[in-house]
Amino acid sequence: MRTLVTLLLATALLAPARSGSADTIFPGSVARPNNKGDQVIFYYDVRDGFTTFLNLRNGAGTELQVQLLFYSGDFSQPFEQTVTLPAVPGSSGGAGTGGVVVVDVGALRTSGLASDAGVAIATAVDTAGHPVVTRALSGNFTIANMATSSAWGSQGLARSAIHPPTAPAGTCAPSPPAVTLGALIDGTTVVLTPLQPGTGDLAAYYNPDTLAPAAEGGNQLIFASFVDVPGATYSAAAEKTTWNITGVRSSGAPLGPTHVDVTGVVVSDLVTAAGKQIAGEGGALTFTAPASSKPLTHFIFFTESLGTFSTGYLLPRK
Repeated sequence: MRTLVTLLLATALLAPARSGSADTIFPGSVARPNNKGDQVIFYYDVRDGFTTFLNLRNGAGTELQVQLLFYSGDFSQPFEQTVTLPAVPGSSGGAGTGGVVVVDVGALRTSGLASDAGVAIATAVDTAGHPVVTRALSGNFTIANMATSSAWGSQGLARSAIHPPTAPAGTCAPSPPAVTLGALIDGTTVVLTPLQPGTGDLAAYYNPDTLAPAAEGGNQLIFASFVDVPGATYSAAAEKTTWNITGVRSSGAPLGPTHVDVTGVVVSDLVTAAGKQIAGEGGALTFTAPASSKPLTHFIFFTESLGTFSTGYLLPRK
C-alpha cells in the first residue's frame, strides 16, 4: 500500500495593491486578519457529506452576547443564531465558567440552516442587537468530510472596529483615535476593518489526479467576497472580486493566465479555477485582485486530501 501523504498549503494574504490615487482602497482596510477582535469570520460547510464545528472564545471579563449570521452563496438571506459566551474567570476566581462555546453547525440544519457552504460571521452585540466594540472575540473552525473520512480547520478571521481615517486631498490621513469599548459599530463613523489582500500565494499543490475526487472535496478553492452594510445592526452583502491567476507547474513550465469572478461564497477546485492545464502535475498558483474603495472583504481558503489525510487553510503572502 502506498504511503498517503498530504501537504497543508497555507496561502498567506498579501498587502493590497495600491495606486497613486488616495481613494483606490477603503480607508482602514488591512491585508491580514487579526487573532482577536470585535468580529470573527469562519468558513462552514454543512452540505450532505460535510459538517462543521465553530469554537468561539470570549477574552473579556464579562459575559458576551454574540450574533452569528450564516451567509451562503449570494448572501441573499442569512440564518441567524445568538449564543452567550461566558466570562473568563478572574485571577481570584471571579464570575464566569470558561469563556468558550462550541457551535455544532450541522445540528442547525434541523432549525432551518440550509444544507450549503458559506461564511459564519460572529459579532458581539448589546441587548438591542447592535454590534459593539469588545476587542474580545476569537475562535477557529473544523470541517469534517465524511466522504473521505478526513477533516481540516483554521483560525477564524478576526476584525477590529476603527474610526476610518480621513484627510484632505493630497495629504496623509492622521491616525484616528482608538474606538472606545462599548461603542456602537454603525459602519459609518465606526467601521470594521475590511480584509482586502491584493495577492494570495498558493505555494504548492499536489497533482489533482492523485488527490481524492474534487466532487468529494479532494481539493477545494474556497472564495469569499462581500461588503459590510452600514446600519444599526450588522449585515453583509455579496460583492464581486475578480482574481487573476498565474502559476507554474512543478517542472517549471509556466501556466497560462486565467481568472475567476467571485461574488459571495464560491466553492471551486483547482481545475475549475485554473483550467485543465494544471492536471497531471503539481505546481503553484498566485492570485491577484485589484483594490476596492468599497468596504470589501475577500479571501481564499485552500484544502486538499489524499485518502484520509487532509489539510487546508487561508491562502500566505508572496
